[in-house]
Formats: sequence, C-alpha cells, structure tokens
Amino acid sequence: MDKLLISGGARLEGELRASGAKNSAVTILAASLLANEPVTISNVPHLRDITTMIELLVALLIFSVAIIGYASLNNRLMLSQWSQQQRSHAQQAVQFIAERLKANEAALGCYPALASNIGVAATDQSLDCQAFGTLASQQVAEQDITAWAFLLGGEHEKVDGLGVPILPDVAGCITELEPNRSYRITVVWAAAEGGVAPSHCSPVGTGERGYLSEQALIDFAQLSQ
Repeated sequence: MDKLLISGGARLEGELRASGAKNSAVTILAASLLANEPVTISNVPHLRDITTMIELLVALLIFSVAIIGYASLNNRLMLSQWSQQQRSHAQQAVQFIAERLKANEAALGCYPALASNIGVAATDQSLDCQAFGTLASQQVAEQDITAWAFLLGGEHEKVDGLGVPILPDVAGCITELEPNRSYRITVVWAAAEGGVAPSHCSPVGTGERGYLSEQALIDFAQLSQ
C-alpha cells in the first residue's frame, strides 16, 4: 500500500479541492437526459469513464436525430404513395361512370337524378328517372349508379385488411350542365393535404379536414362530330 512519509516538525496547512465522485458523475450525466431544461454539472473528474460517457451521449443524440429524420421522411413517402393511390382510384371511378354514360345515351337524364350526391352517406338519391329513355335503359342507369357507388365506397378494396376505404368521406356527383349534351362528373374525398371540396358536390365529412377532387366533363355534341 502506498503511503506518504512526512518528515519535519512543520504543521501542514492549506486547502485541498476534492474532485467529484466518478460513479456519481456518470450516473448524473445519464440522468440529465431526462431533464426538461438545460443542466450544468460542475466538478466532474477528468477520467476516461467520464469522457467515454460523454462521447456515448453525443453519439446517442446524433443517432436520435437521424432516426427522427428518417421517420419523418418515411412518413412523407408513405403519405405521397397513399395520395397517389387515392388519386388513381378516383380517376378510375370517374372514368368508369363516364364510359357508362357514353354507353347509355338513351337515358342520360337518369344519371344526374340518381347521382346528385352519392358516396359513403348515400343521402339524396332520387330513383325517379322514368322520363328518360326506355325501361331497359333506365334499369341500366340504375345498375351503373349502384356499381359506381360501390366503387366509390371502396368495399372491394380495403387497406391492410382493416376495412378502411381507399377514399374516406367520399362523395360522387353527376351534374347536368346542358340537357342531353354536357355533363360534369365529380369525385370528392378527404385527404391529408389541404384542399376545398367543390360547392356542387358535398363530401360526407365536416370540420377542418382538407379535400381533394377529380372531375371530368363530357360533351356529347363534340363526341358526335
């Protein structure tokens, strides 16, 4: 065991500064991560264990920032892919009913009557279109609108098996701009991005949610030329 041999009759006087305890300092450094405000730790001994702990905490901070950045980027990527999938689904719905209108010109007036505002809520659907076309063409129109409502609701395509429609709070509208000539098809749905639903086609949802829409215009006068 090392020892100090002091010779002479002089009395020892003065001040001796005691260094902080290493084990306590290491614990305090780790615990400082839980603080809600800046922490100042003084009288920390300059030992290898202390410097190693500081290097570890700095590395942990850098790693945490990288993880948060990656998670944010991945979330944006997933949101972009989901938005593209929604847009593609809405375009398919618009194209589907547009083709059905073109194939059943004898009962064009039935489509705005049956699809003034359909979707998840399926609120105002007047089934009276007896003034347009033949009975057979009217039945075809009713079948087309039923299939369109099914396509809009997304019953055939869920997300991760959880029963979530591709287009939430969806609404579909067919508006007659000129009788037997010009029609506007609109699909509106709730989306993460900002947006305002067209006034002529009201979505189911309420509040501050953003809405996106897909539209198409059909002019049968131009198609016949």
